Amino acid sequence: MGQTDALYESLSGRENLAFFGALQRMSGHPLKREVLRVARIVHLENALDRGVRDYSGGMKRRLSLAIALIGDPRLLMLDEPTVGIDPELRIQIWDDLHRLAEEGHAIIFTTHVMADAAEADTLMMIRDGGIIAEG
Repeated sequence: MGQTDALYESLSGRENLAFFGALQRMSGHPLKREVLRVARIVHLENALDRGVRDYSGGMKRRLSLAIALIGDPRLLMLDEPTVGIDPELRIQIWDDLHRLAEEGHAIIFTTHVMADAAEADTLMMIRDGGIIAEG
């Protein structure tokens, strides 16, 4: 999941998810099930058929996270997953990420927001490409 949303605004949420699922060679009924699964995780199931151009910024972040979850990857790499979202949605996203970690997903994320860094089990601070602290 990139820091900026890479979404097709001319498509619906469902169409975006189906497109990215197809890139992972998913199709048919398994793809439809997967779209619903990831939409439920990020609480977008009621907005799947709306155009992404009509999504709020927080909804776009959640859709980006859902795209990252397609195929149930064991490793998630997220760049600034909560940047630009409201405090309530930030809490919801972290609840979802903690639940995924409890289910066995490894999550690596970058952030400059110390409140987000506090959500991690292990931290590593990097400056000029070198590790300056970890623990």
